[in-house]
Amino acid sequence: MNQKALIQNRWLYRVLRIVAGIMTSFVGLMILLTAGTALAGDTDMLMDFIEVDSKAPTLDMIDYAAIVFTSGFAIITFWLLFRSINQFLKHAERRELFLDSTANALARMGRAMILLYLVFLCFDVLLPMLIEPRALIENSIDFIIYLIDPNVLTLLIGTVLIALAGALREGREIQDELRQIV
Repeated sequence: MNQKALIQNRWLYRVLRIVAGIMTSFVGLMILLTAGTALAGDTDMLMDFIEVDSKAPTLDMIDYAAIVFTSGFAIITFWLLFRSINQFLKHAERRELFLDSTANALARMGRAMILLYLVFLCFDVLLPMLIEPRALIENSIDFIIYLIDPNVLTLLIGTVLIALAGALREGREIQDELRQIV
């Protein structure tokens, strides 16, 4: 590979790391703002966020606990996802793709994607179910529909990333064995 392409790739990785940081910060701040206003009593932003049509329901302790849990879980998940993406892109920038730490970053990224699916499940099913109680059958139908929702792609991507991390580890082991033979 020529030097010019390497320099362009390094800038691409740096830009991707910056974009990931900005997007993660933006999403985290939106979640904090939404949860904070809901806990303070203004549920309009929360109703828009979880796409519930009813106007300003009264929240009880279970709803507050669910909002705190879901928001905290989401912020931790996005932080883990950003951290793993940042670490992986740092290794890619240095052309260190066959290190154990690169495979670990890729595996952490996959686990964070699986957690992201669970975050989407909490925001799309759990919170609306608790805040706007409906018949159990209607909530069950929502849950079944959610299992075929496009958000399932995050679950599949996470699984593929974990498998790729395993393949990177195996490639590293084969590379080490070849070095010992030579």
